[in-house]
Order: sequence, then structure tokens, then C-alpha cells
Amino acid sequence: MEYLGNKNKYKKMIIVGAIISLLAFIVGIVTQGDGFQIMNAFLFALGGGAAGGLIGVPLVYLTQPVKKIVVTNEAIHVVESKKPKVIRLEEIKKITLMKNGIRISYNKGRLIISGMHGYPLKDIYNHINSKLSA
Repeated sequence: MEYLGNKNKYKKMIIVGAIISLLAFIVGIVTQGDGFQIMNAFLFALGGGAAGGLIGVPLVYLTQPVKKIVVTNEAIHVVESKKPKVIRLEEIKKITLMKNGIRISYNKGRLIISGMHGYPLKDIYNHINSKLSA
């Protein structure tokens, strides 16, 4: 079974970041004056931080290919980079559903499937559990 990621969260982050940074820059420009130097510096720093964190970072993620997880009868393939991570089902020790991700503990360490990429976490968790119990 194949689960594709969703990029809607990044698009929402860009919209919110654009609004916050634009408002901070506008208020900083409108209130320029001798008495407002500290506030202006704070507003421009806030606007720049919002622009970098809430616009720049999601733009980087939007340019990357869509992430996907493939669960077969033998293994889990997590394709999030050039080299996919493969975990065989018999290596899995424990699987935990967290608030924003799935933690898979296996023989060589652990893997966290992040909910930030827009995966249907509960469906993936239930599907992997059904494969493990079978």
C-alpha cells in the first residue's frame, strides 16, 4: 500500500508568514521616528524572522518531490530522499503513534515518520499494525 505526502501545510505556512511579516514591516515603516527606534528594530526583526521561517523554509519543502511511504508484505519503504529507507517487518520491535508522527523502533535504531509531510498517520499506523499482527 502506498501513502503519499501532502503539501497543503506548507502552503498555509507561506500564507500566514506573508501576512505576519507584511504587517510587521508595515507597522515598522509607519511608526518610524526618533522615539520608536527600539520598537522599529524589534518589528523589523520580527518581520524578517517570519519571512525566513514561515516563508523561506516552506518554499524549500515545496520544491522537493512528494514524499511517500510504501508498505508491502515484507518491508516498509520510506521514500523521503534520494536513498529510500527500508525496514523489514521482522526487524520491528515497537511502533508508537505520537501526536505528530509515528516512531518505529527496530534492530538498527529508530525511524520517525513525521506528520509534517502530510501523511495520513492513523491509516499508516493501523496498516503497519495489521501487517505485524498477521
